[in-house]
Amino acid sequence: MLATIGSRLRYLRLRARMTQAELAAALGNLSQGNVSDLERNRYLPSLDTVLAICRYFKVSLDWFLTGEERNSPPPARVDPAFGRRLREALQRSGLEPADAAVKLGMDPSQFQALLGGTVPDPYQLLALARLTGTDMEWLLTGGETGPLLPPRAEHRPARTHRRQALARFVAAIASLPLPVLRGLADGEIKVEEVLDPAIWKQLDLD
Repeated sequence: MLATIGSRLRYLRLRARMTQAELAAALGNLSQGNVSDLERNRYLPSLDTVLAICRYFKVSLDWFLTGEERNSPPPARVDPAFGRRLREALQRSGLEPADAAVKLGMDPSQFQALLGGTVPDPYQLLALARLTGTDMEWLLTGGETGPLLPPRAEHRPARTHRRQALARFVAAIASLPLPVLRGLADGEIKVEEVLDPAIWKQLDLD
């Protein structure tokens, strides 16, 4: 059991099939005796030594110091209602799940998980909304305007124009990096600071 820093260092060295002298030479700032003392937990390594070991063996700082991976992603949230809304959006857009998965470049099993209610990350949500022509907030929460249906002949020109402007707005938002999206959501960044005014001002139509 790798319960100590020394035991984890010994494990990494043996896995790499290195002697203590070879490891000391690879790290550059230790002697063979230093490596031996570290593996026997006779003293704690300095921060520089810890970082050098982690870089050399390509392991996380968390694992080397504690034996645990603390930065692993949280489990995906599951919301069966999201899966139902996604199925409805696919039906309205005339897309089969297999075709949608191909268009999004997703593994079929991953897409089936979304249909089962696994809530997507922001990039996946934007891609799903664009592909199905669906309002993102409706897709995620069931609120707001609901699915954006194809325009009918009786729609007023202004309404059709608004839908087109919204589609351009969604496409522009989808192209923004995640840090910018978070800034927009938190109110730290204004829409007009990152998008062409010609795109977002069209949403002010009566």
